[in-house]
Amino acid sequence: VARTAARGERHEAATEAYLRVLELAPADVAAHLGAAASFLRTRKFESAETHARAALADSPLPQSCRTR
Repeated sequence: VARTAARGERHEAATEAYLRVLELAPADVAAHLGAAASFLRTRKFESAETHARAALADSPLPQSCRTR
C-alpha cells in the first residue's frame, strides 16, 4: 500500500502507511527508508532525518560499512 501510494505521488498516504508498518515492526529498515523519502517529498525534513537515522541504526550492515 505504501509503495503504491508513493508511486502515485500520494505522499501523505504513503507516509501514513509506512508509519502503520512501523507500529507493527519498529525495526523495519525499508519502512523507515520509505517514511524518510515520503517525509522528504512533503518537506518535513526533521521527520525525514529521524527515519533515515533509524534505518541506519537498524541496518544489518556492519558499523564499519556505515558513513556518518
